[in-house]
Amino acid sequence: MNVATWRIDDDELARLIEHGESVRVEFKETLGGNAPERIREAVCAFANDLSRSGKAGVVAIGMKDDGAASGIDVNDAMLRRQGNSKKSVFCGGDGVGT
Repeated sequence: MNVATWRIDDDELARLIEHGESVRVEFKETLGGNAPERIREAVCAFANDLSRSGKAGVVAIGMKDDGAASGIDVNDAMLRRQGNSKKSVFCGGDGVGT
């Protein structure tokens, strides 16, 4: 199996964030409410390259929709909780996995 490795350097990340949300960039102000589910959906879309860009996608946690920092403390524990979420999104549109 051929698995692509996508890397984004600091300069490209800064450019992506500066240009705002797009098919490759999703801003999340907080991890409250439905944000975890929306993040999983974005990651699924990025992993499947639904935009057909051939490039990596970015979820920027702690960013408002206008690109301003939300002021939340993004820390390792918060990111681990999101990363360890057991709920997965089925990308075919028929429902949610386990």
